[in-house]
Amino acid sequence: MSVIKVLGNFAILLMLTGLQVPARAQDKVTAIVNAVIIDGNGNSPIEDGSIIIRGGKIEAVGSQLKVPSGAEIIDAAGQVAMPGLADMHVHLTWGGEGHDLLGYQRRLNALLYAGVTTVLDTGAVLPFVQQMHQAIEAGKIVGPNIYYVGPLIDSVDPQWPAVSLSMASETQAQKITRYLKNNGVSAIKAYAKLTRPQIVALVNHGKKLGLPVIVDAWFSNGAEHLVTTGLRAFAHTPRRVIDDTLKIMKQNEVQIITTRAVGGIVKHARLRGLSFLQSDLIKNTTPSWLLEKASKDASRALTDKQFANDNFSEHFHKLLQKNVKLIFDAGIPLVAGTDNDGLFTGEELHFELELLVDAGLTPLEAITTATKNAAKLMKEDDKWGTLEPGKRADIILVDGRPDKNISDTRNIKLVMVRGRVIEREKLVLNEQTDLNVRDTKFGY
Repeated sequence: MSVIKVLGNFAILLMLTGLQVPARAQDKVTAIVNAVIIDGNGNSPIEDGSIIIRGGKIEAVGSQLKVPSGAEIIDAAGQVAMPGLADMHVHLTWGGEGHDLLGYQRRLNALLYAGVTTVLDTGAVLPFVQQMHQAIEAGKIVGPNIYYVGPLIDSVDPQWPAVSLSMASETQAQKITRYLKNNGVSAIKAYAKLTRPQIVALVNHGKKLGLPVIVDAWFSNGAEHLVTTGLRAFAHTPRRVIDDTLKIMKQNEVQIITTRAVGGIVKHARLRGLSFLQSDLIKNTTPSWLLEKASKDASRALTDKQFANDNFSEHFHKLLQKNVKLIFDAGIPLVAGTDNDGLFTGEELHFELELLVDAGLTPLEAITTATKNAAKLMKEDDKWGTLEPGKRADIILVDGRPDKNISDTRNIKLVMVRGRVIEREKLVLNEQTDLNVRDTKFGY
C-alpha cells in the first residue's frame, strides 16, 4: 500500500474497514500526490500528477497542484492512479454454482478487492438486490456502487424463472415498467424470448419513466430488427456483424456491453491455462471448495477435447473477438461487462480488459470501456467514470503501467470509494464467517 503521510492537525489517515463503510465521505480533504494519472478519457497519462479530493468528490486533477493546508496525503510515488473500474454486466445473486443469496458479502468484497467500484446488475432477485443497494448506500454493509435492472423481462416460459418476470404481451409494458421504476431500477433488461413488439413497448414506456432498455437476445443480438427498437444497449457482443447494421446501430446510438469473459471455466482454462487460478484476486476471494472444483474443471477442459468442444468453441471466440474490433472501428461505444456469475468475481473484469486488448483495442481504449463508457451507458458520465473535477472520487492505485500493459490493472494497491480508502486486507475471504452454504443435493 502507498505510504500515507499526515499534514496539519491529523494524527492518522482514517481508513475504511471491510465491515463499516459510511455511505458518503465526510467533508475532509485528501491529496493523492506523485502519481501517474490515467483519467479514463483515453488521454495520455499525466506524469507526476496530483488529485485533490474534498467531501468524496474530486476537486482538482493535474501536475504541480498546490496541496491544501491540513490535507491528508497519499504518496503514490511509482504508482498509477486511475478511475475505479466498472463491470456493467454482473449477477449478484449468483455464487459460481447457482443462486447464492447468503454469500453476497463475499462477492461484494471480491469486487472491491479487485478495484471494481461500480457494477450494473443485469438480472437478479429484485427485493434482494434492491436491499443490497440500499444497505450499501446507508453504510450498513460494504460494497461497490450498484445499479440494477431487477428481474429479466422474459416470455411466459422464462429461461431463468428465479430471476425473471414473465411478459405475455406488449400490453403489460406499462405495468411492468411502473413496477420496476417504483423499485428503484436504473434500466430494464429485455430477455431472449421477447418479441420485437414487446421490446418496443418496454422501450416506449421505459422512456416515459427514464428507464433505458438493455437487450440480451442471444444469437439475435445486434440484429437490425432489434437495433431499431430504441434500445440503449445489447448485453453481449453480436455474433453477426454487417456494415449496414453497424451504420444503423451508430445512428441509433446503440452501445455494446462486450461481455467477452463469459463462458465458464472451460473458456478460461482454454485461453489462460491453469496458472490464472493462482491469482491473488481469485485465491483471496474464492471459497476453497469452489476453487478446488474450478481447478478440476479447468484441468478437464485442457485434457478432454470433447468436454471442451461441447462447452467452448475457439472458432466462436475468435469470431466475437473480430466483431469487437469491427464494432469499435465503426464508432460504436463499447462498455466492459463480464456476465459474471460469482465464480471469479472482480478478477474477471481484468480478464475482460485483456480480451479487449487482444481484440485490437489499445490498453487506454480498453480502460475507457470500464470507466468513461460505463458511466455513459447510465447517462451519468457527468458524475463518475473519469478523474475530473466534480466527479465522484472512486479511485484505484496500481503498480506498473496499465497504459502499456493492460494486465497491470490487476496490481491493485489501494481502492478508494467516494473519497474513502478501503482497507483491502479486511476484504480477503474468511471462510469461518462466510455465509455461503454448499448443498451437494443441488449440485453445488
